[in-house]
Amino acid sequence: MAAGGLLAGDAAARWRGYPLDSGGDEVLDAFTDGLTALLVGAVAAAGEQIAAGWRSEPGAPESGTPASAVDDEGRERVGLLVRRWRRCLEELAEDEVRTWGNPPAADAEEAAAHLAVALLGGPEVGAGAYEALRRTYGTHCAARLREGGEHFLGTCVQRVLHGERERRLRPLDDLSATPDPQVELIAAFSVLRRTATAHLVP
Repeated sequence: MAAGGLLAGDAAARWRGYPLDSGGDEVLDAFTDGLTALLVGAVAAAGEQIAAGWRSEPGAPESGTPASAVDDEGRERVGLLVRRWRRCLEELAEDEVRTWGNPPAADAEEAAAHLAVALLGGPEVGAGAYEALRRTYGTHCAARLREGGEHFLGTCVQRVLHGERERRLRPLDDLSATPDPQVELIAAFSVLRRTATAHLVP
């Protein structure tokens, strides 16, 4: 994210067209979709690591290997947390713009869009978006926006990755499976194979 990988596709097009051809809401939509897709990919990659670790355990049955793909429910969970992040960003912008003394909704939407780009647009574009915030709302207001935005973004990412990881590891925790001695692991996998469908999130 820090490298600006989200500033591509629809997000890049919306930002290039802003403000003449795209509104702040459209910029936020594009970054919300992009962040959701990025985190879904990260969850799938983490799931593959868990599956690879499972397969490397002595006696692990192949049929019980946890799937790494993220299903529709998983994507919806991730999307919900990202949309919550976006709303926090909008509320932060509304509060700061109101404090600054220029309350029209369009200004808050503009501030939220610039903040999203400052956080996710990469070093060059992100710095430009932050500078626009600083020129418009002042150094202190821009700094508060960035600090709050970074906090909300970090919280969102942590909740997504931690929550999905726990969903995948919960069956192992419930079984108290340990890799040593091998006989205990084989027994644990035998039980888990029968319960994987009910407990594992693909």
